[in-house]
Amino acid sequence: MELHPDVITSQFLSSKLLPRNTVVQLLTKTMHLLTSEPNICTTSSHHRRRFNIVGDLHGQFYDLQHGVFKACGNPSPSNGYCFNGDFVDRGSWSIEVWLTLLAWKLKYPDDVFLTRGNHESRAMTTRYGFKDECIFKYDIEIYELCLQTFSCLPLGLVLDNHTLVIHGGLSSGTVTINDMQLINRFMEPPHKKGDLMMHTLWSDPSDDVLGISRGHRGGNTILFGSDVTDMFCKINKLKRVIRSHQVKERGLSSQHAGKLFTVFSAPNYVDKGGNLGAVVIFEQDKMGFVQFKHSAHPDIEPMMYMKMRRSRL
Repeated sequence: MELHPDVITSQFLSSKLLPRNTVVQLLTKTMHLLTSEPNICTTSSHHRRRFNIVGDLHGQFYDLQHGVFKACGNPSPSNGYCFNGDFVDRGSWSIEVWLTLLAWKLKYPDDVFLTRGNHESRAMTTRYGFKDECIFKYDIEIYELCLQTFSCLPLGLVLDNHTLVIHGGLSSGTVTINDMQLINRFMEPPHKKGDLMMHTLWSDPSDDVLGISRGHRGGNTILFGSDVTDMFCKINKLKRVIRSHQVKERGLSSQHAGKLFTVFSAPNYVDKGGNLGAVVIFEQDKMGFVQFKHSAHPDIEPMMYMKMRRSRL
């Protein structure tokens, strides 16, 4: 089967799965491509009509198609994208979201960027549905190949030398982009205290406490204050950090004196959040955003495949 994203999208919108050999092709080809990219990629919006930054999608395939792409257009050399992690889990079309994004990455490797989220890991996908979905729709070998591809994903993107896009957040105001480039990302995310890769995927901003404090997500997660964001931007000569990782009622929020933004692109999260989805848009150096409501989808509830598989045990 052809790997063109339009062909793949049409297949999924018809509620059909891709042939297994096509899935293997998509995963292996993209894995080789991602391996050649640095931890923190770089690109520019200046030669494009615009550049879009998409937050968490969490398996909401119909919102990707009828929300994100309807509002912002399909990827192309003039319409670049960064999809900022958490492509999978919770929603019941995670494999469709993931494979669609891989197809666009293969078609436009210099214009579509995929950065890793905390859910692109064995631990999270085992707990929140993607593993069960892969096994239900394909088999355990496809799941393992997805995990290998997750471990090749870059950790962030610098846009126009002034904006860092990462999934979670910061671990220290003194960390540099070069420090991030030195991380060994080709692994399952460590959960060690002070680990830079873990904090890049897991940390959250705080409006109440300065410096670094204990996070709300348990384990070794952290919160970082506005002083951390301010110092990080000064040291790295950046204007702002754009991250995802948290549901926002309006799909987008601004913190830390306008130097930190959170974008979330899964509207009506897990079919009950009631939130809007949003996408950040850069047109040259002008930053804006679009918002969208959730789209109708087949009557399959979130994490259905996990429930179905486990009910058989």
